[in-house]
Amino acid sequence: MGGGRFGEDASELLRGVKCVLPDSAIDALVEERHEARMSKDYGMADAIRDDLLKAGVHISDVEGTWTTSDGRRGYLPQMEGRKEDRIETPVIYQLLRKRAKHRQWRQFDQADEIRARLESYGVIIDDESRTWSTLDGRTGVTDGKKDRKKFWGDHDSQKKMPGDWECSQCGSLNFAKRDECYKCGASRSGR
Repeated sequence: MGGGRFGEDASELLRGVKCVLPDSAIDALVEERHEARMSKDYGMADAIRDDLLKAGVHISDVEGTWTTSDGRRGYLPQMEGRKEDRIETPVIYQLLRKRAKHRQWRQFDQADEIRARLESYGVIIDDESRTWSTLDGRTGVTDGKKDRKKFWGDHDSQKKMPGDWECSQCGSLNFAKRDECYKCGASRSGR
């Protein structure tokens, strides 16, 4: 059945399957599968993976997550040695800022290289929700639109100056002299 192979879309694999398992049962089966893999009993590990898929749970070894047909999500147990590969949060943000700049300038190959590097450290990027998460439970934003200060930091070059305003439509920071947003053209509110 192959529920965790690279490139497979969970929504396609789970179409029409209703998951009735509670998270605790899923976590127990995922842990049992992990133990089977650690003892090199891959037949048992694959059987557990396939049973979970039939029950509406997709295992993604690539992302290190499990996802249910009703949208719940959890993390797989860490493999041996992963703690040595831990990437610190400030480094994650530094790489995400570089990635955002590459995307802004339409340098998608460089942006994809940074994404792949982050994923190699277990950082899962969700561009749709503009968030990231790690296998050890850390989370954050992937660009400055959701939380400008958390993403860009508190640097003088990024600070809002007196009179500058944020667009209520798109969230872009505009200079005080502007009456319309430079990005979306929305009028300045309160003026």
